[in-house]
Amino acid sequence: MTADGQCPHCGRELTAESLEGLCPYCVAYGVLNGEPVVGGQGSELRDQKSGATDRSPLARSFGDYELLEEIARGGMGVIYKARQKSLNRLVAVKMLLGGGHGGPKFRQRFSTEAEAAAQLHHPNIVAVHEVGEHEGTPFFSMDYVDGPDLERMTGHQPIAVERAARYVRTIAKAIHYAHQHGILHRDLKPSNVLVDSDDRVQITDFGLAKVLTSDTGLTQTGQVLGSPHFLPPEQVRMKRGTVGPASDVYGAGSILYYLLTGRPPFVAEELPDVLEQVLKAEPVRPRLLNPSVPRAVEIICLKCLEKDPQLRYPSAELLAFDLECWLRHKPIRARPSNAQETVAGLTLPYALRIAALTSVLLVVAVLGWGDFLLGWLDRQREITALAGPLLAVGVAALGLAGFLWQWKRAEQERRAAQQACAEAADWCRRAADQGDTTAQYNLGVCYAEGKGVPPDPVEAHKWLHLASSQGMGKARELMSTVERQMTTEQIAEAQRLVREFQPQQAPAPGADR
Repeated sequence: MTADGQCPHCGRELTAESLEGLCPYCVAYGVLNGEPVVGGQGSELRDQKSGATDRSPLARSFGDYELLEEIARGGMGVIYKARQKSLNRLVAVKMLLGGGHGGPKFRQRFSTEAEAAAQLHHPNIVAVHEVGEHEGTPFFSMDYVDGPDLERMTGHQPIAVERAARYVRTIAKAIHYAHQHGILHRDLKPSNVLVDSDDRVQITDFGLAKVLTSDTGLTQTGQVLGSPHFLPPEQVRMKRGTVGPASDVYGAGSILYYLLTGRPPFVAEELPDVLEQVLKAEPVRPRLLNPSVPRAVEIICLKCLEKDPQLRYPSAELLAFDLECWLRHKPIRARPSNAQETVAGLTLPYALRIAALTSVLLVVAVLGWGDFLLGWLDRQREITALAGPLLAVGVAALGLAGFLWQWKRAEQERRAAQQACAEAADWCRRAADQGDTTAQYNLGVCYAEGKGVPPDPVEAHKWLHLASSQGMGKARELMSTVERQMTTEQIAEAQRLVREFQPQQAPAPGADR
């Protein structure tokens, strides 16, 4: 335990029951990833992507490398920024913690990562240059990427949709290349994707990689590997033979979801709750968290996150193709699943389009029947005079019946859409109460526009004020618009609610690992 009673890795308060001087979250993370849990050494890999580790000068020799500074440390390995003496270039050197004393399971996993990455030569995969052992310590050297990872770059906020689609398109192409060479990544997440100075993404950390044509025995039944917030359901179930290319498609989709919404697909306070959601719950639609997300991009994202791997894109290449189509303003191939439509609800404009088409078909059918009826009436001269009024009444009656039926259906769909909005607003309130800035903004939008809740300028002003205080510019702009329509008393009441909320607001949660 540190002197101030805080976990040395995440800063959470420690209790007398804390194990090894770590909080339960760090202990659970280490166990989940099969990494040793040691006080004073993080089980979370703070690598060259995050910049969240000690960068004090080192300058010591390690074979052909001069180690300049430590830039990463985890339960299995440590990464240094280094200069390769023979070629006078900057590289990153990763070596096994404990050197030659590392356990056989960690040595094998370390070797798997090095061998898997060394087989891949792609501009968007961090390249491995040398794999070896120095004085009994296994190591490998790779490209040094001077830039943040996606998680650090976004700061847990949504980014522009086009930029997110471009990033994930590139990731999908690189992962498809790895699949073609028989390598699964199995741990795709924002913190495992670097962004260099030219705004190019590069995939790293193949520590959980698996060769498609072999079984190394590293993943035993009952052992969950990967980051829980981004795990596909088949990895949570821990059954052999169920993890394949579709699992990496899920990982790419979870990255897209994160970039669009600023949060993982599934969020909960406790690890078992997260895994339960991964297995059984549907993710909140991205458009409910970020209304600027186009419907087509939402369909692509949710198709990647299907529970059944067979309902996802068959390959990462097809995911990249659909994103390319959207970026080029062409129709995408993916279609919403039944689950997506159940969550989304048919919108009123869509129902009205169906009603209009049905009405046209009904009129055509009536006119066809009318021709037959007129012919029959012509043969019945005694009632010819009644033909016109009779036909008009029949057409009017059928048209009215069709209109009433379509109106009833549209009304049902409207109520379903309102229910979906109400559920979304309820979710946003729970997340907003926990200090989620994006949820606070979206809840303010709901109150300002009356989506899922009755319009309330005071509540709208309160939540938009809280979001803008965290630096969200669009929240500040909308708050100014709402404020112009409020009375002085309403503004004062909103400010009072903000003051009451802020003292009890929980600290913003740390980065998901």
